[in-house]
Amino acid sequence: MIDNLMVYYPHIKFIHLFSVMIWSMSAVGAYVYYFRTTLFAAKKDPHNMELQRRLIWAYEQFDKTVVLEHIAFPVVLITGLLMFFMAGWSIDSQWLLIKLVIVIGFFIPLEILDVWISHVLGPRISKHRESDVDDWNQGRALHWKFLKIVSPWVGITIPLVIFLAVVKPAF
Repeated sequence: MIDNLMVYYPHIKFIHLFSVMIWSMSAVGAYVYYFRTTLFAAKKDPHNMELQRRLIWAYEQFDKTVVLEHIAFPVVLITGLLMFFMAGWSIDSQWLLIKLVIVIGFFIPLEILDVWISHVLGPRISKHRESDVDDWNQGRALHWKFLKIVSPWVGITIPLVIFLAVVKPAF
């Protein structure tokens, strides 16, 4: 049966790679060029209401971009598993073992936490933004802390996983 499906392998690989691009880059531009810049400006001048308004807007726009990321990631996992079984790979390949350790040990827990912050905590605190500013600020501070902690690791591990998948180095 798997042999009959191999004709679809290039299509699945395309969907996988396209989803990796969406997952890895969807929020990066919004984070680097809009959200982070606006946050720094608002922190420098916390009494400037226009900067505070822009910060709220930037948070809302950033939260919209992560939806793409959170849709693409499950597609990456599903197509990755399909390719694993279709190609007959095994974890005897060290490049694949390292890649799986990063995906299972880092990316999956990271995305679970990110989904919770973005789609559970975020909407709950945004609903009360006007009535409970302190709660909103605490929730956003948690999100910012999360982004500050994970961003350097993501910046290292995503290129590493892509390198491992493309080069498939022999160790």
